[in-house]
This record gives sequence, structure tokens and C-alpha cells, in this order.
Amino acid sequence: MGAPADRRDLTQPDQSRIATPNREYNSMKHFASLKQELQKDSPHRRIAIPQPTTGSGTRAGKRTVAGHYSPDLKKTLNLMAADEGSSVQALLGEAIDLLMRERGKHPFGER
Repeated sequence: MGAPADRRDLTQPDQSRIATPNREYNSMKHFASLKQELQKDSPHRRIAIPQPTTGSGTRAGKRTVAGHYSPDLKKTLNLMAADEGSSVQALLGEAIDLLMRERGKHPFGER
């Protein structure tokens, strides 16, 4: 006498839910079809699809200058920026300008 037909062997993986290369489901095709669906001309489905930026914004021609500091310093800089209605980048620019002047270099004034 075997197991009833409505019971399955729980010690074996459910083969119907395992994705294999031979299955119909292909995630790239799925996302492509979703994109096409979203791009249909429907007044209820209009969304902006972001386009790659060309670097023509405020960062064009700029390079990152970074460092690793303690969490306390980061928190203090964030609080100072918030108190002054400024940004951490502006505070760091001001600090770099002060350092340049102190060392006899021309400040760049980048904030």
C-alpha cells in the first residue's frame, strides 16, 4: 500500500519550483516584458524611466577626495551642517580652504 496521491515526499525538493535553464521562466525576459508593460501608453501607468547621466551636473570635471574618520566625527559634522543649514561638503570645503591659506597656498573656494 503506497502513499495517497495527494501527499508528496517532503524529504525531496519540489521540482516544480526549481528554476532550471530548460524552464520557460527567464528573469531577463520577465524584466523586459515588465519594462514594455510599463512603457505602454496608458494614463494610469506613466512612470519616468531614469536615463544614464552624462556628467553635465555640478560634479562634471570634479574628483572625489575622501577619508575614513570616526563615527563621532561624522555625527558632529552632520550636526554642524544641519545647524548652519549647510552641507558636510561645504564644511569640508571651508576647512580645506583654511588649510590652504595656512600653508600659503591659494584656496580653491569649492563648496
